[in-house]
Amino acid sequence: MAKLNPDDWTQYWDEGNTTTFMVFGTGNYDLEILDFWRSWIDNSCEHVVDLACGNGALVWIADDILNKNIEVGGRATKISGVDIANITPYKTLKSKKSASSHVRFHPNTPISSLPFADTSVDLMISQYGIEYGDFDETIPEVDRVLKVNGKLCFIMHDKQSDILKESRPMIEIVDHILYEEKLVDAFYIIDDIYNTMSMKEALNHADAVNAWAKISRVIYSVRLKYQNLRALEGSQKKGEKCDILEGFLNQIGPLFSQKTPNKNMKRKKIIAEKVVELKKTKRRIEDLNEAALSEQDMDNFVNKLTDLNYEIVERSKLAYRASKNWGNIFVAVKNKA
Repeated sequence: MAKLNPDDWTQYWDEGNTTTFMVFGTGNYDLEILDFWRSWIDNSCEHVVDLACGNGALVWIADDILNKNIEVGGRATKISGVDIANITPYKTLKSKKSASSHVRFHPNTPISSLPFADTSVDLMISQYGIEYGDFDETIPEVDRVLKVNGKLCFIMHDKQSDILKESRPMIEIVDHILYEEKLVDAFYIIDDIYNTMSMKEALNHADAVNAWAKISRVIYSVRLKYQNLRALEGSQKKGEKCDILEGFLNQIGPLFSQKTPNKNMKRKKIIAEKVVELKKTKRRIEDLNEAALSEQDMDNFVNKLTDLNYEIVERSKLAYRASKNWGNIFVAVKNKA
């Protein structure tokens, strides 16, 4: 079970992210992931529930599959999204609620306490979400609301997936930047100097020169450390950049440009805000690593469902793009008691 930080996730979704992985850019999940959902979401459903839905990446996929081509006067499938964060998908993504009256989101709602009647749901879906909860609490609740012959279709994080191999080094990198090398302190020194003299004088000031030298050294050491950590994970890619470091530098660097006014910029406040964001990113990655399932975790998950008389239809690894393991695929059907 992950150590959920609802406030951190609320901020993340408020920023307009659609998926949990920045590698996907601003769009929705596609290719093999989309093919999986198209193969299991069908028009026989009256009510579909997405567990831990975020800004509704999977909700929108389900809505597109089920309701896009409804004839005039036809019945739309009801789709509900549940998330523990204070999500506001329509506002965040600037979507019109009136255009999707059959879609409803339930913010601030743990998946262990679903706001639905007994045996009222045909299909429970989750895309990198249900594993963030406690299975001892969520499985009985899912079973309560699911109809007989209803389906569970989940894509879940796997501890040995390429997603996890790419994410684990980021935790150490954040600690290296903030606590071991104290990169921010060097920027604070430069800020103090820039606020007390002209740009020309500041550029030649000994303390500023030393601080810039430290920044260059730290950047080199962080990049090297990242490559070494990725190599240990067995997932190093030639020429790959450390996104967390590069993103931080891209936000902080322009504050000290020679084209930027050097006084009264409140640089320290801006840097402090970026440090908070960096720490929250680290906590989200820690949540991800805590939530991801080992093979034993998956076995336990399956056993809990088979004890409740579920038939396991599919359990496999998700191949996505160039990756052979992008997580666990799981499909089950609820049989009569």
